[in-house]
Amino acid sequence: MPQTDDEFAAIMEDATKRIGDDVTWGEDEDHSPAREFRVGVGAMFTCSEHGDYQRIRTPYLYPDGDNIDLFCKVEGGAVTVSDLAETTGWLRMQSTAARRSPKQRRLIEDACVTHGVEFYRGMLQARCRPGDELAQVVTRVAQAALRVSDLWFTFRTQSVQSVADEVADFLTEREFGFERAPEAGRTVGTGLDGRFPRPHPVPQLSGPGAEHRDQCGSARRLRARAGVLA
Repeated sequence: MPQTDDEFAAIMEDATKRIGDDVTWGEDEDHSPAREFRVGVGAMFTCSEHGDYQRIRTPYLYPDGDNIDLFCKVEGGAVTVSDLAETTGWLRMQSTAARRSPKQRRLIEDACVTHGVEFYRGMLQARCRPGDELAQVVTRVAQAALRVSDLWFTFRTQSVQSVADEVADFLTEREFGFERAPEAGRTVGTGLDGRFPRPHPVPQLSGPGAEHRDQCGSARRLRARAGVLA
């Protein structure tokens, strides 16, 4: 039965044993795709020192092709995995808006809930506590970062936002109560009673007096035009 990598490494590190015979190498009997996949996936993640953090470069990409980097730091017996707000920073650079819209914030929060990630001060992060698998935590944060960055595609198709959408975002951000697309005959507003009064119709004049005033007005406009042309 072939030895595993861990068993071979344990033998090599054991100083109480020595090799007493020739070492021969043979073909690995396990060439299954699953084994090759496990080996290959591990090689796709690279780690390096980054100040107080360990930076993990993942194979996941932002929409512009840059790799998604995550950062690990030991804090109080747990390992915090965070993107250090790089994802939301990238998303902000793709828009001219000064801040995220309420709809964007809701979609970001939904992504965090789905992947079990905390959204704190613009950072996507999760804690790996004793007994947790660091690889799983890293994967969750990377998936959340990938999904949040993909919001760019969602809002790219809505580059021309209707006036109604802009007003709805404005009122939602300031926590004003309103009703979208009210029924015919109803009015919505922000007055003391929550409604704007209906505008009164402009009165239409009729009768001989009105006709005389219309004729006088027409004559004045003709004289004014004649004066301009002269």
